[in-house]
Amino acid sequence: MNYPTHSVSGPLSVMNCRPVKVSAYGYRNRNHDDFFKNMEFSNVIALFQMENGAAVRIAEAREMQGNIGCDHEDFRIFGTRGSYSCLCWRDNGRIMPDGEVKPYQEVQYTENELRVEKLPQEVADAFNRILNKNAKPGDDFIPSGHGGSHPYLVHEFVSSVAENRTPAITARHAATYMAMGAAAHKSAMKDGEIVEVTDFGYASKASC
Repeated sequence: MNYPTHSVSGPLSVMNCRPVKVSAYGYRNRNHDDFFKNMEFSNVIALFQMENGAAVRIAEAREMQGNIGCDHEDFRIFGTRGSYSCLCWRDNGRIMPDGEVKPYQEVQYTENELRVEKLPQEVADAFNRILNKNAKPGDDFIPSGHGGSHPYLVHEFVSSVAENRTPAITARHAATYMAMGAAAHKSAMKDGEIVEVTDFGYASKASC
């Protein structure tokens, strides 16, 4: 849990609310793998309580083979109105409190369809040249790095500096991501004891 940013940022961004407390358990490596020699755990599973009452389960499982049933980096959201998992959205088919009927439906997306905002062509070309020195301007570019997020993260941060504005991911967001990992690790070291997550002022909507 020393590096939880990739796994916690997605659910937090979707819900736009902060974590309150966590209980976590760790698995210690048993085959004397040198990769884990300076780590207390090779796998940690954490259950966070969120400010809006939701629960978020995070698995940092470095000693686990493959991602069965989902062949790309992703996260899952299971909600009262619908759920998302592995590029698929499903409405839950329930009647909402306001009387609205939500018929069951399932929509399968491609990774490209989920990239609603396209990268500027000059940015795509620049990243393409890094990946392929023979790339020419206008060549097809498939974003890479943690589900294709790297070019978008860099572009957003550099743009925020150039435009003198706050970036989409602020220092408070980043501090919160790391605080979640620190709290989960502390809990795992204490055999699942509930630990509060430090509040760094994550701007949230607790009613979400």
